Amino acid sequence: MTPHSPRHRTPISRWRLALLRPILRYSYSRDAYVLRVIGNSRGPVYQVRVTTDAGAGSQPTA
Repeated sequence: MTPHSPRHRTPISRWRLALLRPILRYSYSRDAYVLRVIGNSRGPVYQVRVTTDAGAGSQPTA
């Protein structure tokens, strides 16, 4: 048995998550999405990419 090492979290956009939703489930212990059925031990671990709207409010008004 090998020691457990945490899997890398891959950022994913909300629209991709919506497309992959049928094959993913949310893991509360990881606070991320994993593959259904085999996600406990294999496969990618996805977290929703958090985007900030850096341009909001930065436009000068005339």
